[in-house]
Amino acid sequence: MAFGIFSKKKKDISNLEIEVEAFENQDQKDSHDELGEEGKYHYEFHFKDINSKQIKSLKSGFEGYTWDMGFAVTDFEFKEEGDLFKILFESKKYFNNEDDDWDDQDFAQNIVTRILGKEQFICSELWSHDEPFEEKDIVFIDDKQNEWSVEVGKHGELNQILRDRKIALKAVKNDGWALENADKSLRADREVVLTAVKDAGSVLEYADKTLKADRELVLEAVKNEGSALEHADKSLRADRELVLEAVKNEGSALDHADKTLKGDRDLVLEAVKNEGSALEHADKTLKADRDLVLEAVKDNGWALEYADKTLKADRDLVLEAVKSSGSALEHADKSLRADREVVLTAVKDAGSVLEYADKTLKGDRDLVLEAVKNEGSALEHADKTLKADRDLVLEAVKDTGWALEYASKKLQNDPELKKISEG
Repeated sequence: MAFGIFSKKKKDISNLEIEVEAFENQDQKDSHDELGEEGKYHYEFHFKDINSKQIKSLKSGFEGYTWDMGFAVTDFEFKEEGDLFKILFESKKYFNNEDDDWDDQDFAQNIVTRILGKEQFICSELWSHDEPFEEKDIVFIDDKQNEWSVEVGKHGELNQILRDRKIALKAVKNDGWALENADKSLRADREVVLTAVKDAGSVLEYADKTLKADRELVLEAVKNEGSALEHADKSLRADRELVLEAVKNEGSALDHADKTLKGDRDLVLEAVKNEGSALEHADKTLKADRDLVLEAVKDNGWALEYADKTLKADRDLVLEAVKSSGSALEHADKSLRADREVVLTAVKDAGSVLEYADKTLKGDRDLVLEAVKNEGSALEHADKTLKADRDLVLEAVKDTGWALEYASKKLQNDPELKKISEG
């Protein structure tokens, strides 16, 4: 690509040297070193149908920011061709928009921030003139001839927009979330959207309304991510087969199912087997179904919170819950919080749940010892007499140094305990 000769008003920056400090990390420095002294990349910005005031802002802004050492711009020129205003420039750095390099994949960060300036001069200058760019006004073209259109976001940021169907298909195949940046017309393109949801089901959110009612396409989405059900058309959220696929993939998708299906025992059973906490979204009648709730708490003891009150007093069921998650003790019936075996099982898994134990058990040395071995901070909930028990406090402090603050005054001043606590 040929570049014009600088006028006298422009400073020659062709010998710009890159200092190591100018790179954000070592990888960027290495990329530059591999490029070599003579290597350069070519870029173009095309601005369509903009007025003279906007062009003036772009010129002054770009000239000003080419001096930032991190941008590595070695030559540039401006061109006006019909309804196009172009900025053509060379850089010693390639700003990648592909693969899995997320630092370089962020278009707004790498192109706008690094090349166009940390204050995003396009936005700050043009918004101040009340003349923001609109969609399709800006096109970025890199050395690989990837074309990126840009739109100005509501907060003044520049967002990459895919408008070319071929490029969009390639992008969503590599990363379904690219659909979020696709042009509206492409989000109504069945092949593009289907390709995207097969990679990332939740991007169904960005699909055209008509495709959210496409059963086959939505089925692919929920098979990939059950939570995609949230974005499906209302009619499909009442489709048993489709919802079943969703909850098998992600139990919590039950939240988005039609009310009628939340009372479907077999379907809800699949949901809680996958994710015990899905019990929260089940019909009230099923929250009193012992076998179903048992499956839920086996997967996630915390699901006991959503069980019917009668089941929270079911000893065997609660025991299964605290085996799965000691924290479930908080939701157990009061009578079971005085049951030594239930509480002991709970504190062995999560010491801090000693807080919910019956007062009588907070003075049970062996039980409290198990609690502080698991979580030293559980000492806070121990009986006063045990907070003065040196051996027990020692175990607590070994696990959590700052637990010493819950010990008796005398032990808080114990030299050995203080040393362990501070270490």
